Amino acid sequence: AGAVGGSVENGTPWSITGSTGFYLEFFRFLASGKKPYTTPLLIGGNSGFRKEVFDTHPIDHCFNDASVGEDFIFNYNLMKKGKVIMFLPSVAVKHLNKTGLLKVLRYQYKLGMGAYSYRSIHSSDIISSLNNLPVLVFFMPVGILVWIGSFILRRRGVLEFLKYIVLLPSLYIANNIWAMGFYRELIKNKSKARHTNNDVAEVGNIQRMFDWRIHRSVFQKITSLKRTWRSEERRV
Repeated sequence: AGAVGGSVENGTPWSITGSTGFYLEFFRFLASGKKPYTTPLLIGGNSGFRKEVFDTHPIDHCFNDASVGEDFIFNYNLMKKGKVIMFLPSVAVKHLNKTGLLKVLRYQYKLGMGAYSYRSIHSSDIISSLNNLPVLVFFMPVGILVWIGSFILRRRGVLEFLKYIVLLPSLYIANNIWAMGFYRELIKNKSKARHTNNDVAEVGNIQRMFDWRIHRSVFQKITSLKRTWRSEERRV
């Protein structure tokens, strides 16, 4: 395998806000006794790569210091280049989650922005649908919470699933903040694409106008030459 990654354990199980953030961010990577399997995504905090990956597959995506979701983008691009990525559910690290309501909500907003970045690469068809009807972003939390619940029930059992059910009110609020971050990036990039298309159209119009002026000038010169030739013929 070109890369391997492990699972994540909740390092703040006593905290409502910490557990809320944990389930929303790491539900795909919950520890379990399952056998290793291939995956397109690994979490950056518990993964390793062969040296040759960086030697032969340079990073072709621009990240800034405050970006989130860059680990997903990197791993997905790696998989598209033919590298095998393995997930080991039994190899876990404990994650000390952010705690405190405002801190967790601010981070969920940021995660929503990052989710748009990797979804625009990983699931471009979904982004296309959302571009047509952006308000659908705010219906996503309901589906996401059901998705997370199914992961927890299958991988962690009934007791942890019941804890998840108790946390649903805070999970729903936080996931809607996530949706706001996602929506912001969706609208921003949709607007940017529209302006780009307008600029391209304007350049095209200018080019056509320029071409028309050239053609008119050439036509006028040809017409003038014809008139000159006819005058010369009459004289002869």
